[in-house]
Amino acid sequence: LVAILISRILTIIPEERRTPAVETCLQRMSDSTVILSAKCNAPTFSVNDTCAAAFAVANSAKQLLVNVHQF
Repeated sequence: LVAILISRILTIIPEERRTPAVETCLQRMSDSTVILSAKCNAPTFSVNDTCAAAFAVANSAKQLLVNVHQF
């Protein structure tokens, strides 16, 4: 579900707002989401690793909002 929502966010940013900083945030958010999914589906579940991965997704989303609204 998280990956679907992040994917939607990645596609709704208008082209005129896609500065290099925004593109970097989008890539980080995408990469963080892949890592979070892997941590959630790992055979040996680590709460700390999963929380860190979730924080990385949230942090990149926050930075994306900051960069999109600096236009």
